[in-house]
Amino acid sequence: MNQIKQPPLRHLSENLSEIIGGVSGVDTELKSVQGLLKDLKKTLGYPAKIEKDLKKIQTPLTTVQAIADDMSILPEIGAASGAVATTLKPLVKPKPPGGTIGETRAVLHEIDLALSGLKSGVDKVKKPIDDARSELGEVLTKLNQFKTGVDYLISIHGDSPPAGIKNCATELNRIIDKSRDDLRKAQDFVADKLSVFHDVAATIDGVLRGIGDFISVIDGLVRELTSGPFKTLQNALAKVEKHLDALKRAGKALIRLAFKAIGLDLDELEKGLKRFEARIENFIMDAIQQQLDRAKEALLDELNKMAPVQEIARMLSEFERKMAAIRDQVENGLGEECTRKLTDLG
Repeated sequence: MNQIKQPPLRHLSENLSEIIGGVSGVDTELKSVQGLLKDLKKTLGYPAKIEKDLKKIQTPLTTVQAIADDMSILPEIGAASGAVATTLKPLVKPKPPGGTIGETRAVLHEIDLALSGLKSGVDKVKKPIDDARSELGEVLTKLNQFKTGVDYLISIHGDSPPAGIKNCATELNRIIDKSRDDLRKAQDFVADKLSVFHDVAATIDGVLRGIGDFISVIDGLVRELTSGPFKTLQNALAKVEKHLDALKRAGKALIRLAFKAIGLDLDELEKGLKRFEARIENFIMDAIQQQLDRAKEALLDELNKMAPVQEIARMLSEFERKMAAIRDQVENGLGEECTRKLTDLG
């Protein structure tokens, strides 16, 4: 059965609705990737940031552990010193790698190294997406102008417009039909390569956000270990270490006097050690290490699914060129007179 041929304006209105829907769908997908890239720009830096923060606390904690261990044989202060040394030991020993802190830094370095290609490629992907969305915005603006104008003409002329308008509608239908192939290829690219990239990148972003949950915990400890109270404790322990041999000879009866002689109050130092030990005891390094091990495995698995970023960037550049070609056809292919006739609202 032969299909009834639609009047040019009616056909053009439907044609415009269809292509506007297709272009809008592609634009929505690109917008989603655009937002994700913005998030990734931040989260991809999490492993390096945490590794850097752990490096800041590794050296002072290692030093305190060694001094506290040496002090554990002193009377009066030995129990508190030993507790600090014991609590810190799994965090900083053996060396290398430097206990769980060293092991965790190594895992973070591995993760950062594995992400290096994606980190360097984010901007390479972002630019063609930004350019393509700019082209799509121009296309949608022009298509919507035509749609508004054509629907207005239908409301006035129905299916019997003047010959000039009819001929212009026929020509724009031809241009839209010619653009379908480029649009279809763009939609195929979005549905195939770009959707996989988006899904994998979104999973990576989610894993990195989980790692980021530890940033505030470690930041808090870094602030404490660079603040006055810890510095005071660290300086006191360094002074004890310097006079350790003399303090050993003092014995229990004279230990308080010996501490006073070097300018330290034994009771205050003991309180400081106990406070520090309680703080470190609650530092969840094991939990951080375990989650990072799981995160590394998940990230490596996802990265194996992702096409090389350079390939995605190349495809996006080609995609942007196709969008530019569609824009050129829609904006310039019809000519000024027909454009005016189909968009003039009187």
